[in-house]
Amino acid sequence: MSIYRNLGGVALAAFCLVSLPIATSLAQDAEQESEAVQEDGDAAELSPITFTAPQAIGGGGNYARSCASCHGAELEGSAGPALSGANFSWLDRSVADLHAYIQDLMPADAPGSLSDAQVSTIIAFMAQKQGMEAGDEPISTDPADLESVRFGQ
Repeated sequence: MSIYRNLGGVALAAFCLVSLPIATSLAQDAEQESEAVQEDGDAAELSPITFTAPQAIGGGGNYARSCASCHGAELEGSAGPALSGANFSWLDRSVADLHAYIQDLMPADAPGSLSDAQVSTIIAFMAQKQGMEAGDEPISTDPADLESVRFGQ
């Protein structure tokens, strides 16, 4: 029995020795990529979000069906965090990041179930609830188009 315990300890130590350099390398790569993105981001400011009133209205329905049970009818938060106000964590960040987060991880009970168009309208609704005004230019339903768009004003 003690041989198996010792072998397990040796295997764990070997795994750690092999994994540590790989993890360190990945962390350094991610840090370098983050610095490059930050440098690029300084040169190219993010544009404010645009959306139409019909998109925000449609997003309100999508939000009510898919988000309100956790985030509250008025985006005030309940089981999930608040999605409006000063503590909203996506202000001044790329809308593409927010879109990807919602697309991949929300709603919590059915992640990945929302279409690009549904996610875009939910973001339009969230922007309107944050106090941003609808205009003539719609929010894109293509996440790639949202890379240079920020959520904040």
